[in-house]
Amino acid sequence: MKVGILTFHRSNNYGAVLQTYALQTVLDQLGITSQIIDYVRSGKKESIFSPWWGFKNCIINGFTLLHYPKTIRRNARFQEFRKIFFRISPKSYYSCDELEKALPEGDAFICGSDQIWRPVFDNNQLRVYYLDFVNAKKVKKIAYAPSFGISTVSEEFKRFIRPLINDIPYLSVREKTGQKIISQATECEAQVVLDPSLLLSSEDWSRIALPPCVDSPYVLVYCLSQRRNFCNLVRHVKKMTGLPVVVISPSALRTFIDQ
Repeated sequence: MKVGILTFHRSNNYGAVLQTYALQTVLDQLGITSQIIDYVRSGKKESIFSPWWGFKNCIINGFTLLHYPKTIRRNARFQEFRKIFFRISPKSYYSCDELEKALPEGDAFICGSDQIWRPVFDNNQLRVYYLDFVNAKKVKKIAYAPSFGISTVSEEFKRFIRPLINDIPYLSVREKTGQKIISQATECEAQVVLDPSLLLSSEDWSRIALPPCVDSPYVLVYCLSQRRNFCNLVRHVKKMTGLPVVVISPSALRTFIDQ
């Protein structure tokens, strides 16, 4: 059996990359041959610099400039990881129509995990992550643990996803909030399942893990934003435990924790 995977495999963050690796590894363990479909979202390229206004953003951009070489090395490591551990389609696709016209070979297609159903892209791009390019009468369409990334969606968005989700016979989501959104928008029932990263054992992860560069106990922090409440929580944990804080977030979070 051959399966195509549609997810955020190109994102340079730990969650996206590790869940992609986990899903492909789990399929391998089940004896299923899989390939990650190299879908490239169109539109404006993301910049590592935020807009230059406001005191807070000046701090963030100053931090970014100081750590620019580190960011380049970090992104290169993500690319190297993908090169070593991912099986990616030789052809890249840039639209739903392009995928439909040149459908990659496969007996089934899986969309998920990650926040691939988050309503932040235009509808043409979102259609891809609902496998709209696949004919469900000919090929299996499977949603495994996708996330909307938010707890509520607009009525307009519910109308948009209704026919797309109705066309996915094998349906699951990562959170109960996603299950609720689907039940409100459609007559379908989605099963809540584990994120792929939680399907692998510690032994599975140990096979690819590098030894930590910190010998003593420490607090590991990973967060994609600089929310004040979260920074305060980390400061509190640091004070209570007396342990050093190791931040692996691609942000200026370290700056705000040390304030």
